[in-house]
Amino acid sequence: CAAAAAEARSEAAAMQRLLLEQQAESNTAVDVVTDDCMRLSAQVERLRGEYDEEEGRAREEARAAEEFASECAASAMRFGEIDARLEEMSTKCQNLEEAVAQKETAAQQQEEHQA
Repeated sequence: CAAAAAEARSEAAAMQRLLLEQQAESNTAVDVVTDDCMRLSAQVERLRGEYDEEEGRAREEARAAEEFASECAASAMRFGEIDARLEEMSTKCQNLEEAVAQKETAAQQQEEHQA
């Protein structure tokens, strides 16, 4: 009976060692998974930061492009106004040239008539 009890205790001790080994392996696996999760979480945060940074740059570039387009539109309007004024001045110059030519012709005709 004592031999059977000793054998049962030996088997219980062996099972306890086996359980402790399995628990250690399980703890190691949990640690590995936890480390992987923490590493991946840090990587996600880094990528989010990069994305936010890129998004900020894209917004700034879009704002600058809109501002430039607005400035271009304003310049186009000013150039249109300048072009209209130049056209008006050109018409006035042509009218003045025609008036001068008419006066020169009239002066010539008067000189010829007087002569």
